[in-house]
Formats: sequence, structure tokens, C-alpha cells
Amino acid sequence: MIYKRGRFYSVKFKFQGKLIRHSTRALSPEVARVIEAKIRSELALGNWDILKPKPSTLTLREREAQAARFRILRKNREELQANRRFKNDK
Repeated sequence: MIYKRGRFYSVKFKFQGKLIRHSTRALSPEVARVIEAKIRSELALGNWDILKPKPSTLTLREREAQAARFRILRKNREELQANRRFKNDK
């Protein structure tokens, strides 16, 4: 069964006694039906990965480490560009 939840369509059905609810992120009912069929066929094939949640967002520590790596890369790029300009000026 598909139903509209906010802007997007969602699917709801039972599979092997478990209630499956999943957003299709589709804006039209036709596309939502195709996605529902795909989910059902993947489950029938044993692919439960299709229902796994997306990876969680980064923790504060991970974001800080990512920002530090970005700053280092940007600094290295700026130094490289400055060196190239200096060599071209000679």
C-alpha cells in the first residue's frame, strides 16, 4: 500500500510477519508503486540491506578532524600556488 506523507509517498506492507514502512521519496504515486515493487522484490531475494538506515551524521570530533584536514589541504594548495607564481616571476 502506498500513501502520501507530507510531500512524499511512503509504502506500508507486511513481509514475513514484519510491518515494513519505508519512505519512497517519490512525488508521484506511479513512481512510488515502482519503488514499492522494487523493495518487495529485494526483500523476497533476501536483501535486507535495502531497509538499513542511512549512516548517522558525523560526531563533533569527526567534523573537527575533517575541518582540520580541509584547512591543511587548503594551506598546502595555497603554498603550492604561491611557489608556482614565485617560480614564474623569476
